[in-house]
Amino acid sequence: SANSSSNLANLERIDLKGEIFDSSAVLEKIINAKNDSNIKGVLFVIDSPGGAFAPSMELALAIKDLKIKKPVLVYASGTMASGSYLAGVGANKILANPASFIGSIGVIMQGA
Repeated sequence: SANSSSNLANLERIDLKGEIFDSSAVLEKIINAKNDSNIKGVLFVIDSPGGAFAPSMELALAIKDLKIKKPVLVYASGTMASGSYLAGVGANKILANPASFIGSIGVIMQGA
């Protein structure tokens, strides 16, 4: 998953794009934003179908923890489903592109 961030007027932008399998890069950005006194809030731009449960939950918990210290805004730019919805649902506010697809938090279990 390609992730980038930029700082616009004390609002840190963190992109969550593609499938979620490794949350370490985004978690590092969340921790840095939380600890940087110059950052007054965080904008997550999400376009992700979700992914693995464990890293999605790590992101959800980190965003919930970040929200205690700074305002968190999520923008669903395309798809925000499953694990990415789980990650973003803890924000103070979620905004969405009118054409975005926002899906459920769920797990599909397949077995023999």
